[in-house]
Amino acid sequence: MADTDTTLIQAELLVRIEEKMERLNAMRPLSADVIRKLNEELMLMHTYHSNAIEGNTLTLSETQLIVNEGLTIGGKSLQEHLEATNNAKAFGLIETLAKKKTQTGHVTIQQIHEVVTRAILEDSGKYRRKNVRISGAIKTPPDWTKIVKLIDQLVFDVQNSKLHPIETAAFLHHRFVEIHPFIDGNGRVARLLTNLYLIGRNYPAIVRELPRPKGRGFLLH
Repeated sequence: MADTDTTLIQAELLVRIEEKMERLNAMRPLSADVIRKLNEELMLMHTYHSNAIEGNTLTLSETQLIVNEGLTIGGKSLQEHLEATNNAKAFGLIETLAKKKTQTGHVTIQQIHEVVTRAILEDSGKYRRKNVRISGAIKTPPDWTKIVKLIDQLVFDVQNSKLHPIETAAFLHHRFVEIHPFIDGNGRVARLLTNLYLIGRNYPAIVRELPRPKGRGFLLH
């Protein structure tokens, strides 16, 4: 990969992850009821944290009421409600795609974005057709005319990666956000694509939490 001439993740961390994977694999096969409950919890945690990172003010319990009970929360905007239900549906979509061994490509990426931004963005599921700047960012996203070619290269790099799956997942997330192919929703889609990649390789989904004082980051559940 052209952008990765140094190790992406410390070797010690990869060893710890593989040790945890060995412990998890030793417990398999899990019962259908346990798998269902774990998937429900991961979906909820991913939905809450992914939206919170982007500024959604719903609490975890409010997100649960919206997603699982279909309730509405007073004082919260329609968009925040839609972000909760859309992201939950998108998590279900990537689980389905992973089971089908679906390869990530333009169709998959745009399909995920369409679900994430449904009834929120006018150009839901479509790559941006104008240049943008990210507030507070040093780098400017690539010219919109280069998006298709850059995504082609990203897909090729990921599919042909010889790196550890966790390193490849990190590269996928970083590079996708760097390309910034959509007007909005790039972070949410990047986190979903990362999980699609990992689930498809028998790793559990990960939840990226909001930054905390002690610096907690990506968590394996």
